[in-house]
Amino acid sequence: MNQENYVPITRGASTRTTVVEDQTLSAVFAAEDEAEAPALPDSIVQSGWRNARERRAQAKSRDFGSYIRLTNEPILVAFVQGEPFATYRQHWLERDGRRSFVCLGAECPLCLQLGDKPRERYDFNVVNYMATDESGNSTPRVEILSAGPRLLDILSDVDENKIKGPLAKRKYYAINSTGSGAQTNYVVDFIRPDEMEEAFDMDVTSAALYLEQAVPYDTSVLRVDTVEELATLASEMLRG
Repeated sequence: MNQENYVPITRGASTRTTVVEDQTLSAVFAAEDEAEAPALPDSIVQSGWRNARERRAQAKSRDFGSYIRLTNEPILVAFVQGEPFATYRQHWLERDGRRSFVCLGAECPLCLQLGDKPRERYDFNVVNYMATDESGNSTPRVEILSAGPRLLDILSDVDENKIKGPLAKRKYYAINSTGSGAQTNYVVDFIRPDEMEEAFDMDVTSAALYLEQAVPYDTSVLRVDTVEELATLASEMLRG
């Protein structure tokens, strides 16, 4: 990618893809953009075109984050920060609509009522240089690399490696996954700046500009339900 083709970077679009360790989690975060509605200040039920259009506009503008999906093909990324911006436990429920829920800990109804065991998640801000728009055009952007324990251990080892790390200093890496389910493995390779153009068609200057203008996500991208909301959900699932 030549520097003259550089365009200012933005955070990822609303279409979501997700890095997953287990194929049973392959649809994490799917369809949540449409399923979740923003809170309304005046009343729960409203009428008229004005309120309808305002609600729809709010729903479209809400930022749920854009997530990377790892495949066998290496993806060139740069770590915006050298550590996770969010560490949490996540429930994944087999149900229609929204399926992923942040665990509330000792008081979590999904643990207490359903007996569901949450999984550890560790979210990193990265620039995905391989991202494309709907037309297939290259559009590098900030996306979330959501790691489970296995990928986190690899990233931690790389971060502490004197040659490949730390992540905040070396920044540029090629990441891919192999296998599936419990057999999923990850490869994280440090990419030298002089390797970028030949291996990924990305020149160093453009890569640095994208990274410099990166706008990272923070924990507000995660929806955290109340105990009451999850208790209601758990009761509904128990009733079938």
